[in-house]
Amino acid sequence: MKFDLPLSVSVLDWLSGHRLAERLSFSVRLWVLLHKLYDDSEDSWSDLPEAFTYTDVRDRLLSPAHPRQDPSHGQKILCPDPECICHIPLSYWVEPIADELRHALAIPEPIWEEYLVEKPFNHSHRTLRKTLPHLVESGWLKSLPNAKFMRLSLDYLPQLPRGHHSEALSLIYSLNVLNDIAFIDPRISLLLANLQENNQQEQRIFIHLDFIFSPNTQDQADDLQCQLNEIWSQPDISPIEFIYNTRHNGQQEMITYPVCLFYARRAKYLSAYGQTPNQSCGWYNFRLDRIISKKFKVLDWSDVRIMPDLLNLRKRKKLPTPEQVQMAWHEAWGTDFYLEKALMILRFDPDFARRYIDGTERHPTFQRIPYPKILQLIRNHPERQHIQQILQQRSPNDAYYQAQVRLGDTDLIMRLRDWRPNGEVIAPLKLRAQMRAEAQKELSFYQ
Repeated sequence: MKFDLPLSVSVLDWLSGHRLAERLSFSVRLWVLLHKLYDDSEDSWSDLPEAFTYTDVRDRLLSPAHPRQDPSHGQKILCPDPECICHIPLSYWVEPIADELRHALAIPEPIWEEYLVEKPFNHSHRTLRKTLPHLVESGWLKSLPNAKFMRLSLDYLPQLPRGHHSEALSLIYSLNVLNDIAFIDPRISLLLANLQENNQQEQRIFIHLDFIFSPNTQDQADDLQCQLNEIWSQPDISPIEFIYNTRHNGQQEMITYPVCLFYARRAKYLSAYGQTPNQSCGWYNFRLDRIISKKFKVLDWSDVRIMPDLLNLRKRKKLPTPEQVQMAWHEAWGTDFYLEKALMILRFDPDFARRYIDGTERHPTFQRIPYPKILQLIRNHPERQHIQQILQQRSPNDAYYQAQVRLGDTDLIMRLRDWRPNGEVIAPLKLRAQMRAEAQKELSFYQ
């Protein structure tokens, strides 16, 4: 019996625990290690002891020149050997399935390029060591006393679930399921594929999208979505006109270029470029349930009411695209991607962070930062002095996180509210002041 674990989207998704979009590099690392442990090729570890430790794996996996211990103070390992596996980028490992993988994850080309330069084995020994207990939990290795491990017989290795293959993904795309709405989370395509695999069994997997509107309002939003799909199916997409119920100025007539749909904050939104509620020209997310018009009016490009900026973009063949929206989401946390970007610094109680924040995925820019490095981070920040004063009154032992965020984004504000009273906004000061004012108002209700 030979070890059989081909490189495919389905296999990588399975190894990632069906979280491939956020754990692609980790999944590839598992795939490589499993082949070295169980394959009978020249690259496999046939000389690995029956009972082995991480040290045995380390010495076979990494170059002899690779540092044998992690540096102090959280610094990155600097390996002088360019041939070491730690320098091999993700693009090398996934090259045979790169196009299929990007399509399955619905990742725009510029963001995909950032994925490809990641290095699955360019991590601390602490991180690499944790891979072995994970393989034990997943059924690929047996745990022994004294931090040792043992390989299993091929007959007892985990098997890819029946029906879990790339054709399931292909079927999803052939049915155009994803064309109905562009979700922010690209993992939805893989989740739908997993649902499709169970279509011959009693259904045990469900997707719950929490809409907040009455059935009639939702039906109207769904109808507008269908109209947009029809507009996008045309060879030349034209601007549209509709009446919108704005938050501050009542009903207004809008003329804009429709780009994509997304689901967030329990509602559907249309991202478009053109006229905005404040009468400027630019990007805006229109909530479908606030569109008063029953039907979109499709305009001819010769219509004199179309904004000159939009006409100029068409003339230059630079009309807005969904990829621009996704790239902006990738740059900063917040669905209102056209808002001002700012550095956010958060402080959490260490126990709360350990339970609910550490190891979670919020946004690509959301990451933990050691207390001593915050001063370096804000060295050229315009609010540096005020931030320093706040930090001097906080414990270095607390958990600190940084992220790039969109100031004023509702989705972000709702998340920060959920973290109260365990999270504190250190910066930006504008956002900190808003959280303080809300907390004071809320406190007044209970006095």
